Amino acid sequence: MSRFMRLAITVGMVVLVGGSSLAGVKVAQHSSNDDARRALEARIANLEALRSDLAGSKARIDGLGIQVSGLSHAVTTDGHTVKVTGEAYLPSTLNALIVAFQVAPTRSTIGASIIAAQSLADHVTAAVRRMGVASSDVRTAWDGAFPTQTHGFTGQARVLVTVRRLSNLDRVAKAAQSVSKDVTVAYLNVSDESDVGALADARAEALSEARDKALLYAQSAGRKIGQLKSVSEQVSPEAAPAQPGEAQYSYRPSFIIVIEATFELA
Repeated sequence: MSRFMRLAITVGMVVLVGGSSLAGVKVAQHSSNDDARRALEARIANLEALRSDLAGSKARIDGLGIQVSGLSHAVTTDGHTVKVTGEAYLPSTLNALIVAFQVAPTRSTIGASIIAAQSLADHVTAAVRRMGVASSDVRTAWDGAFPTQTHGFTGQARVLVTVRRLSNLDRVAKAAQSVSKDVTVAYLNVSDESDVGALADARAEALSEARDKALLYAQSAGRKIGQLKSVSEQVSPEAAPAQPGEAQYSYRPSFIIVIEATFELA
């Protein structure tokens, strides 16, 4: 065999061997890319599943949050005390209400506003007296005078009227408000002197309910309740007590007393 032919055969073998090696490298690279892609797809799938789980958990937590926020108004604790509420209804036979008529005239000067407020308060007093309200059941509370945005001043006072005949409430309110457009009804409260026994019973019932709540929550935490640290109460009409009658409204008030009490945790 000539030297030239041996050289050609050798070069061909080198080419064949080299081509086979490169193909192996390409196959290995392709396989590695497939593995990486499959791993990435698996991670994406896991993340999607986790996101769905988190969305479901958030929805459940949001639902629970509504319930928990409602409960938080009924009971709160700092680990040392527990604050609870108790409620009781006052009977519908209470026979006196306190109506606060707001007097608020606006004048150019502070002195003129005070004089106007005093004059209106006197006229309101006279008007409710004509409706049968006793002089001892009317008093005026002064709130002062305040500047307005138009460089004037508003004098403010409240004429507090105790109405003992509830059927007369509309007539008293109409008479007071007819004095001036600057006279309005500010609020209405039950009078503590109307039925002392009923109020005492309602307070005891509301406080007992609050204590029972505190005891239940303390026991659930393996604790006991200690001394009563603070208590506050609010007495207000449960709803508008007016009921339509044939010619006028009849009033059958239903009042609620709310006690907020804080007990020590022992």
